Order: sequence, then structure tokens, then C-alpha cells
Amino acid sequence: MINTMRVIAGGLKPIRYLTFLQIVHAILTGLPTIMMFFVIKELIKPLEPPNTDKLIAYCLIIALIMIVNVLLARRLYLRNFIESYSITTNARLRLADHLRLLSLGFFKRRDPGDISALMLQDMAKVEQIFSHFFTEAVASAVLPLMLGLGLLTEDPRLVGVMVGSLALAVPALIFGQKAVGRLGARQLETRNRASSGILEYVQGINTLKAFSMTGPAFARLNQTLKKLTKDSFSLEAGTALPISAFGLILDLGLVATLAMAAYFLFTGKIALVGFVLFAAVGVKFFEPLLNFAVFFTEMRYMGLAAQRISKVFAEKP
Repeated sequence: MINTMRVIAGGLKPIRYLTFLQIVHAILTGLPTIMMFFVIKELIKPLEPPNTDKLIAYCLIIALIMIVNVLLARRLYLRNFIESYSITTNARLRLADHLRLLSLGFFKRRDPGDISALMLQDMAKVEQIFSHFFTEAVASAVLPLMLGLGLLTEDPRLVGVMVGSLALAVPALIFGQKAVGRLGARQLETRNRASSGILEYVQGINTLKAFSMTGPAFARLNQTLKKLTKDSFSLEAGTALPISAFGLILDLGLVATLAMAAYFLFTGKIALVGFVLFAAVGVKFFEPLLNFAVFFTEMRYMGLAAQRISKVFAEKP
């Protein structure tokens, strides 16, 4: 995937900078949750009244972090879309110029609909990788890592339960990636045949009308469109089940973590503040992982389109 993106983008320098900004944004998003732990810890201290000065300081720090995060997010998203659309605009121009230099044999081996899908639909999917999914997927992986390392200092046993549930969920994600690879390739192939059939239908509409073969009577296109509908449904259904299973296992992992934290609390193996910490931060640990699974699966499908473009760039003029 990385090599494919490098070929299409003409280098990864703009993507690295955007990824760095997205990681900083993710860290700043998670910091208020961590700061809330110190607020709660101060509020529930046994036998001592809360220190008002500390609470005010914590709240001011949270407010400052949120303001900085909002300003960064504004710059990040503006820069992200500008860079992404600039990358794909340049990629479209380079692809068009590359196609111009290819031999006629290349075009004889491909249907006209396949070439138009390459320039329009495939490049649009690659555009979404750069603008929506890649940096978001990286950030979704960074926040749980940061929170997990922070929770290790409180209770490694509960962190082990959280990480263990993630390990149990990974096979579902892998299965989903394989399903996307298989079903997505079939759906893209049918989509390209449908594009070719639509071009054939539009270009030959006068002849088809003369022989009363318009609409459903043009059986080849009609069957291809029905197959495209079927393959599209199969793709959605085939990927929804693994991602749902991934999310279900993570939810059960959160329940198991809280149940064990409650057991430790009642048996005196963990303080109340530790239980509150895992109850508050645990959700923030699992939530980005589900987002990561969704982004990663979307990228796998759109990566199929990126591979098609990369193969064309690899063709020698």
C-alpha cells in the first residue's frame, strides 16, 4: 500500500507532514481524558478536601489543550484537503500524460470503459485515501497506544485484559481484509464491464433503437448491471460481518476490563481512583480501534483501485 501511494503521489513528503499533524491532533484529543483523571483523583481523595487551586489549574490546562487542538484541527483539515486534492490532481495529469505515451497495444488489451474508470472512479477512490482515510487510520492507532502506555503505570493486569481482547479481535479484522480483497476485486471487475457496456450502449443507441434493443432488451448490459448490484451487496455484506465481530469483541473486552476492575476494587487490589480511571479512559482506548478497523477496511478496498493505477504507471511507453 505504501509503495503504491508513493508511486501515485510522486513521493510521500506531503503525506508525512499531514500524518505528523494528525498524530499531534490525536494526542491532544486524548490529553483532556487523561487530565480528567487527575481532576477525579483530586475530587475523591479520602479524608481530604479537594484542593481548589489544583482543580482550577487542571481545568485551565484542559481548556488550553482544547483551544490549541481546535486551532490545530482547523489548520490540519484545511491543509489535509488542499494537499490531498493537489496530489490527486497532479496524479491525474501524470496518468493522462503517461497514457498518451503508451502504445496502441495497451489500449487494444483494455476496454474503453476500463480506461475511463481508471481516470475517474479509481482516481476518486485514491483521492479519498489521501483526504479521508490514511491519516485518520494512523491517528486512530496512536491514541490507544498512548492511553495504553499511560494505563500501564496504574495496573498492568487490566491493561493486559484490554490488549488481550484486541488480540482476540485481530483475526476478525484480518478476515475482513481478505474478504475485501476477494469481493472488492470481483466488484471492480464487474464495475469496469458495466462502464464498458454503458459506453457501448450510448455510442450505439441509434442502431439499438432501430432493432428495438434499448432498455432491458439490451441483455448484455442488463445482466452486467444486475451482476454489479449483486457483487456490490456481497461486498458490503462480506465486510460488515467481520467489522461487526471486531467491534463486538472490543465491546466485550471493555466489559471484561470493567468487571475485573470492579472485582479488584471489591477485593482491595485496586483503589477507587484506579477503577474510575479505567472506567473513564477504557472507552477512549477501544473507541479509536473500531474507527481504525473501519478506516483500514475502506483503505483496503480503495487500495485495489490504487493498485490498478500503479500497474498502469508501471507500463513502459
